[in-house]
Amino acid sequence: MIAQGSSTGSKELAVQRDLDQARVECERAIIATGFLREDLFRSECLPFLRADHFADPYHQKMFAIMAAMCGAGIPLKANAVLVELKLQSELPSQDEIERIVNSFASPGTVGYFVESLVKIHRRETIAMAAEALLGNLSKMGTDEALQRFRLATEHAEGVSVKCVSLADAARTAIEIHREKIRSGKSPSISTGIASLDDATGGLFPGQLWLLSAKSFIGKTYFASQIGFQIASSGEPVLFCCMEMRGHELAERELSRRTNFIPVQFASSEFDETELSYLENFVSKKFDSVPYYLLCNGNETAATIAGKARYLKAKHGIKVLFVDHLQRFTADPKREYRFQLKEWTKTFKDLAVELGIAVVLLTQLKIADGSNREPTTGDYAESKQIFEEADVALLLHRNMVEKDKYEDAMKVIVAKSRKLSAGSFMLEFDGRKYIDPQPRLANWEG
Repeated sequence: MIAQGSSTGSKELAVQRDLDQARVECERAIIATGFLREDLFRSECLPFLRADHFADPYHQKMFAIMAAMCGAGIPLKANAVLVELKLQSELPSQDEIERIVNSFASPGTVGYFVESLVKIHRRETIAMAAEALLGNLSKMGTDEALQRFRLATEHAEGVSVKCVSLADAARTAIEIHREKIRSGKSPSISTGIASLDDATGGLFPGQLWLLSAKSFIGKTYFASQIGFQIASSGEPVLFCCMEMRGHELAERELSRRTNFIPVQFASSEFDETELSYLENFVSKKFDSVPYYLLCNGNETAATIAGKARYLKAKHGIKVLFVDHLQRFTADPKREYRFQLKEWTKTFKDLAVELGIAVVLLTQLKIADGSNREPTTGDYAESKQIFEEADVALLLHRNMVEKDKYEDAMKVIVAKSRKLSAGSFMLEFDGRKYIDPQPRLANWEG
């Protein structure tokens, strides 16, 4: 009996070794396809695979990098992938790299390797779910254990499970709060402005915020202040601006945080001592801040989404600012309001997909010279923009004369899925917006 059991065990080990070897060969062939035939990789690999289909850690990371590069519209080059891999961890051996490159057989075999890898991954997923089922049968009822088994294996069969029971959703909520207590860290990200955090709960993963105002109110200034404060707390931020260049945004932050006024940057009124001081300031205060700028007037919603996916993989960005919606070039053959809706939905879907918060700046349609407070009816051409948002903020400053406004800003929370609507005031200290002191009774809701 012992000999027979030993023989059975040896056969199982041999089968597993063959399976592991087959998986490695499939993984190498798929990575090689990306190196040598980007068109096939995009059409026959990306739509059917995820990084977790790969067992080898190097293959898994390489696939994730290649998928992010494709999403960002960056051409796949073996050297570029390996450089990025080296930045994230370390390179595999030279022998393994050669094996990968030599694994590409012919275009006709790519589909076979993809299908084989999916089958192997499915087999392992079902096996692990079955093992968990056996353990769960002793802890819970048969029906609940079988339900968990079905949920675990449906994904392996390629079925997307988009629903969740109320009980499981409640357990998830409890775990989020438990983790908050355990870590002492909130699941939301602070904006750095207490009144804004009180009104919204902070920025949550998966949320789309609208930050809206008419021209000359200071949307970009206000948004960049929040972006830098978030990055200063250690949370990586990507700020995409289609109206200003990167060095102009940087000058604004330098002015906001030093004794130099904006006009000095506009007219280059510096001597060498002052420039050396600024260089030293940047090294001390900016080098360690994960604040990334994307300044290109030719961006589209799709290209920004692709670059955000790449930078999420590379830098782990938590918040994306887009300045602003109406800067995207519209197709003159299609109704503009429908395009606004599509662009907004692109960023809402991106927030959910990447688990980040997206702050989308938008222009309100208010006549020049008008000093009235904005309302949700002022969203240019499409109220559907407002419907997609989790939080909608309207900014207002009183006009003292044409194109000149008071420093104080009123922030109107027109929509908040977590808290109620209302408004509050912020003061301007000459460099940034701050809570009034004392802050009591600032909220009107």
